[in-house]
Amino acid sequence: MQPADLHRRLVAGIPDHIAVVGCDYVYLWVNDAYLAAHGRARAAIEGHHVTDLFEPGVFEAVIKPRLDRCFAGAEVHYADWFAFPVLGRRYMNVIYTPYRQDAGPVAGAIVCARDVTDQRLAQEALLASEANYRNLFENMLHGYAYCRLLYDNGRAVDYRFLVVNPAFENLTGLRDVVGHKVSQVIPGFLDSNPELFAAYDRVAQSGQPEKFETYVPGLDRWFSVSVYCPQPEHVVIVFDNVTDSRRTQRALENERERIRLLLDSMAEGMYGVDQAGVCTFVNKAGLAMLGYDDPGQVVGHPIHQLIHHHHADGRPYPPEACRVYQAYRHDAGVHIDDEVFWRRDGSAFPVEYWSYPLRQDGQVIGSVVTFLDISERRQGEARLFEATQMLKVVIDTVPHYVFWKDRQSRFLGANRAFARLAGLDDPAELVGCDDYQFHWRAYAALYQADDAQVMASETAKLNIIEPIDLEGETRWLETSKEPLRDPRGQVIGVVGIFRDVTERIRAEEKLRQAAKVFESTTEGVMITALDGKVIAVNQAFTDITGYSEAEVLGGNPRQLKSSRHEADFYRTMWQEIRDKGLWQGEIWNRRKSGEIYPEWLTINTVRDQAGRPINYVGVFSDISAVKQTEAKLNFLAHHDPLTELPNRMLFNDRLEHAIQRAKRESARLALLFIDLDQFKHVNDSLGHPIGDKLLCLVAQVLSASVRAEDSVARLGGDEFVVLLEGIADVDYASDVARKILAALIKPHRLDGHDLVVGASIGISAYPEDGGDAATLLRNADTAMYHSKAEGRNTFRYYSAELTRSARERLTLEGELRQAIERGEFELHYQPQVAVADGAIVGVEALVRWRHRVGGLISPARFIPLAEETGLIVPLGEWVLRTACAQFQAWRNDPSLSPFTLAVNLSPRQFRNKGLVQLVRAILEETGMPPRQLELEITEGAVMEQPEAARSTLLALKSLGIKLAIDDFGTGYSSLAYLRRFPINVLKIDQSFMRDIPNDVGASEIAATIIAMARNLNLKVLAEGVETGDQLAFLMARGCDYSQGYLHSRPLDGDAFAALLRGSPRLRT
Repeated sequence: MQPADLHRRLVAGIPDHIAVVGCDYVYLWVNDAYLAAHGRARAAIEGHHVTDLFEPGVFEAVIKPRLDRCFAGAEVHYADWFAFPVLGRRYMNVIYTPYRQDAGPVAGAIVCARDVTDQRLAQEALLASEANYRNLFENMLHGYAYCRLLYDNGRAVDYRFLVVNPAFENLTGLRDVVGHKVSQVIPGFLDSNPELFAAYDRVAQSGQPEKFETYVPGLDRWFSVSVYCPQPEHVVIVFDNVTDSRRTQRALENERERIRLLLDSMAEGMYGVDQAGVCTFVNKAGLAMLGYDDPGQVVGHPIHQLIHHHHADGRPYPPEACRVYQAYRHDAGVHIDDEVFWRRDGSAFPVEYWSYPLRQDGQVIGSVVTFLDISERRQGEARLFEATQMLKVVIDTVPHYVFWKDRQSRFLGANRAFARLAGLDDPAELVGCDDYQFHWRAYAALYQADDAQVMASETAKLNIIEPIDLEGETRWLETSKEPLRDPRGQVIGVVGIFRDVTERIRAEEKLRQAAKVFESTTEGVMITALDGKVIAVNQAFTDITGYSEAEVLGGNPRQLKSSRHEADFYRTMWQEIRDKGLWQGEIWNRRKSGEIYPEWLTINTVRDQAGRPINYVGVFSDISAVKQTEAKLNFLAHHDPLTELPNRMLFNDRLEHAIQRAKRESARLALLFIDLDQFKHVNDSLGHPIGDKLLCLVAQVLSASVRAEDSVARLGGDEFVVLLEGIADVDYASDVARKILAALIKPHRLDGHDLVVGASIGISAYPEDGGDAATLLRNADTAMYHSKAEGRNTFRYYSAELTRSARERLTLEGELRQAIERGEFELHYQPQVAVADGAIVGVEALVRWRHRVGGLISPARFIPLAEETGLIVPLGEWVLRTACAQFQAWRNDPSLSPFTLAVNLSPRQFRNKGLVQLVRAILEETGMPPRQLELEITEGAVMEQPEAARSTLLALKSLGIKLAIDDFGTGYSSLAYLRRFPINVLKIDQSFMRDIPNDVGASEIAATIIAMARNLNLKVLAEGVETGDQLAFLMARGCDYSQGYLHSRPLDGDAFAALLRGSPRLRT
């Protein structure tokens, strides 16, 4: 079989429709699938023109143009629906490929069509489903925002809108927020809404939804908010605008306050009385008219006996006849103007009063009484009536609102225009009423205050323009008031006239606002005619662009173009303005100085009342600072802010890329994990500012110690890491480590201090010690800890043994944590013996760990681990409490002689700020006598920070307990400090006793300690005494006490008690 025949048979059998068409549009060959789709025999297609299978219209419009492009040498792809005689309507992906023979010119086209109908139908169904969901999302009544929180060094500092629905824009008034940070959309939002932002951060961190109401100053709105966390660092915010309900609540509170102010500002006297006739409240005016100074002189007293006890002619006025009480007795209002009230000084004055039922929850509980001193009114009413009649005809013809009142701001009359404003048909209906009885009652107190001011000053207030809410609409009134005088010139009231100037005020205000906004806004504003001619700019435009108003008026905005944007950019922008009337976005323009800068620009179309465009208004702001801030934030997100070295995130990225390169190139790399030695001591002793400067210095040393292609990063605290790429062998890492250690160990002078800093370095290599970033870092860290454990200021390579050791240590740490909870610790007690006579004078409590599986574990294994992990603090507390409780049990046994209990304090315990309070609490809790408790602190612990240690020792000493320095001779105590420390006992470390009396040096040290203690009036106890020769040495040197296996091994509590009963003196 020839290759061509083989190829043809292979192609004939595939399911795609394949045909070869000559340049004359005649089929040269088709496969079986093509025949089956069209339902024809091979002879009916091959050798026939394409139009024999397809309609001429389809051929001319669809097939021929594509064949012609293919004959010209191009490969053509397209997809469309086709109708087949057998298959029906199918969606096909079609490829036209040029066909050549023997590398000659194009001889035809190979047409390959694949049936993708099922995929097409699935895609259309998916699009339909998506449209349904989007319709639901866009028609939600609640606002919806999907946001991503932005972090800086683990702290949320902003968030960006990713998705919002239309309700979001309707409820907030914000537009085009997607993709922007909230700090850009609402300037100052983060500073003015810290609790709201903190809630979003909590939800993003915890994953727990929260719901609350909050006020957003930037929008001047209240919102009910529900926050959810769909994925880390993202929140969904669903909210509703509750501003109206909040404002209603605030209005109710304001109304209550106004009522209180109203009572105290009323010119009328007012008091309340309950059904027993006892006064319940009285206002200031009432107190003044009745001659009292304090409400307590009236409130709580029977009001009738105080002010209403007699008639004007002196006849007694019985309480049962008092008409004030009729209001609550008959549940009806009472108006009286022919009685008198009696003042505190015994004088009477004529009153007019109103008594109305006072209700609570629908029940009458008393009366509220309003009263006036009508002495002056009686005299002026006749004259005022005459004047009113004369003026009535005149004022009714005035086109403005006219009224006049008495001295109590009650209406004496008004013109018809004012009566109609009050909703009355006849002005006479106003007489005797006040402002509180009409729909402008909310302004009554203000109006009456104005009345009082005019009457008191006897000076007119002219052309005062004030707003008023009339039946839900704010109207502006221009008011003039003058004193109303009687024929003798005495002020008897006030007369006022006002007119509605609302439309004038609104027009003036719009003009002022427009001018103020235009000139005072910090955003540049440009107004152009429809032809682009500039007709106005504001001062901010000049400040931003550098062009004065005179330089741009009559010109075209094109003079600001920066040439950064193509012509298509501007065509698209203006097309959107013509279609939507608005364009908003970022654009680069040029200042007069030639500087190119970014700005945020909004262009709006201004239309006349008929909707026709008349102007374009462009508003823009310079966002250069925003761009710079974004660049700075990007740097801070990937670098340590103190040293400016790459941070963990950036370093991990570099390490991953380095590993990928090493894999591709079969190269090697090494990782150096560096931890500074004793850096905490620098911070604690010299302060964090010096510590920060030292970290910066270390960063400089590390950067100077490696090649330009290597990477140095700070992971945090005093941990650094160096990445060495493209190394020939791992020995190069040793050279770099030595170079770093040598550079660091040199003295460095910082702020007057000469500092020497060491470092522990762990080294891991790729590919030997790990194939990924996490493993290499972890193994380098393990090697670093091994380096630190072997003496610091050195380096170690990673090995598998280190991992096993670290895992064993981690396991032991976990077991240690559980041991405290399970109660696996127990105390043993070792006697302390007087050297002179062998008497047991004390006992030291020693903790032991009886593991539930492994039995007793040596303190040498778990005590250092407990100290390092901090578990020594709860363990030490347990030891002290348990030992004190055991001691109390021994004290209650009369067969046991007195002795001292010694308990060790670890360095971490000693540094704990709550130590003194803890010791005091345990002494009180257990009843332990302080004088019989001795706390032992290591020499190294007290000398780490001598001044702080002295303060703690003095506080402990004040409790009445004894103090001992443990392991003395192993540290660096100075005689000066020993004199200042309030200690009782020095304990010679057992490392010295081990070689006594054979080792001359050890013997001399022990003898010196004993002599020095004697000079300081301190007792001395030697630890680790195991032989008679050692005891004889101590006795000869005058040592006070000894402790060790020579006398007794550590015993449990019962065994120690038995030892004490059987042998209170130990001899060997």
